[in-house]
Amino acid sequence: MDREYTGAFFQLHLPEWQGPDSQRRIFTRVYGQLAALARQVHPQQYVTGEGWRTSRTKILDNALIGFCKLELTEPLSGGVETVNQISFEVLGFPPAKDEAISIFGPGHSHAPRVRLLLEAARQALDEQTFVAINQGSVALDVVVNAPADQPAWDATNYLGGIADVLENKSRRGALDHLGDLAEVWLYSNDRQIKQISYRETEANEAGYTVTVRSLGT
Repeated sequence: MDREYTGAFFQLHLPEWQGPDSQRRIFTRVYGQLAALARQVHPQQYVTGEGWRTSRTKILDNALIGFCKLELTEPLSGGVETVNQISFEVLGFPPAKDEAISIFGPGHSHAPRVRLLLEAARQALDEQTFVAINQGSVALDVVVNAPADQPAWDATNYLGGIADVLENKSRRGALDHLGDLAEVWLYSNDRQIKQISYRETEANEAGYTVTVRSLGT
């Protein structure tokens, strides 16, 4: 499985391919879905032993690549166009927004989660080519991995918490307890978010992947 077409087809992001645990999880999920597809479409009927029709798996691979080239409107990783995008993985569950108390309060129960998210975002900013989105629309994609015995919370609370943490926090007043993490931001205001994707998958340990992408004006 390559990152260009298989990753694009299953809407995977770079951090989801990194590390033995995440790669094992992704392979198991993708293999299961492709096996289910094969049982429905019977790709062996198209195998001729010639050209690109040498096996059932090659037939499926051909179909996947063809779909990406014909149906996906966004450029793939090997394309010429560069997308202003950042993607990173965070351990544990996301901070969940609670209207009763500010998520940025030092006494908030999810304060450690806020720090972990900001630390992961800061590291990604250092490692990836991304320009903070001061103006224009933003897409936010979140994938939460949760163990079977630790189900995730309300998706909307997670999305609200992540969106607040990753915006420019200069208007929120003093955040001394965050130190220089208070200066980490990916977009000016979470009102810029116009497109959201959220998915949950089962995993051995809790974690989540965040992707922020500019949608232009």
